[in-house]
Amino acid sequence: MSEKITVYKKGNGEKFEIEIGKSYQIINKFDANALDGFQKHRTTKVLDPQASVTRVPLAIWDGQKMSYDIALDENSTRLNNIFKDKEDLQRHLKVVTKEIYNKLLSIYGKDKLDAKNTEFWDDFCYHITADSVLNTNKPLELAQLYFLIIHGKLAPVGFESENLFKKCAQFSIENKETVVGATQKREIEKNKAIAKFVNLLDDDKEELATLLEYIGITGLDEADEALMNSVFTNWLDKDDNQNPKQFLEVYENFHKSHAGRTYIKIYRALKELNRKKKVKKTMDGVIFEDEVLGKDFKEASKTVQNSSALLEKLAITLDE
Repeated sequence: MSEKITVYKKGNGEKFEIEIGKSYQIINKFDANALDGFQKHRTTKVLDPQASVTRVPLAIWDGQKMSYDIALDENSTRLNNIFKDKEDLQRHLKVVTKEIYNKLLSIYGKDKLDAKNTEFWDDFCYHITADSVLNTNKPLELAQLYFLIIHGKLAPVGFESENLFKKCAQFSIENKETVVGATQKREIEKNKAIAKFVNLLDDDKEELATLLEYIGITGLDEADEALMNSVFTNWLDKDDNQNPKQFLEVYENFHKSHAGRTYIKIYRALKELNRKKKVKKTMDGVIFEDEVLGKDFKEASKTVQNSSALLEKLAITLDE
């Protein structure tokens, strides 16, 4: 079984690991706020096959310690931010010492790898270009990949919205073996989302409008089919990595089960009463008959669903 090196952890525990023996491809970083034409190429930049990024340092200067943070020892600020548990940190150091530090040692020697050797680390850089491949079977390329991710210079796909990568990374990185597979998966999810959309458009346009409102696509209650289709497909294209998946999850949660359909009907009712000013949305939350039901309509819908008294009050108000 191949060795793995953890290079980033989300707050929820999800982590990105470099699997030694695999190759990783640099790709354009997706930005959902970019212009539509750029999004399709996962970039905010005008595409230029000759363009390359100014060289990127592979270590970060630590002004407090007056040395480079090379993320290879227990004093590394970066590693201590990732590995809060000391035992996790020691396990990580055991792997990187064996797979990275010792192999760099054989190439450069101990003096050059000293974190205070500014002459070496000032010049230890990498030129990032889209479609470049880093092969972890090659010690130097493994080290480069490790430094680029752990210091936020390359964003693992799916982690682009994390603060470290939003601030520092201009490109993303993905296991080369999964690049094609991930693209195909996104296409399948998009096609499934479109199929579910079309079925609901034929069978229950009102429920479809509510599901779309639930995920943030508003103002379609009175829209015709052509407009709904246009708005939905544009929304899918806006982020073809996350949006199809989000719609499919909402469909599964609130259309496939009786409890889910009940919840979404309550959500629709609260939104309708809000438009009629019979339910208020203030800084305190969603208020119905002087009772705060939740901080937003999603939370308020759960509160109503779990209360027979509120369900009855809601039904009476809707009939008025």
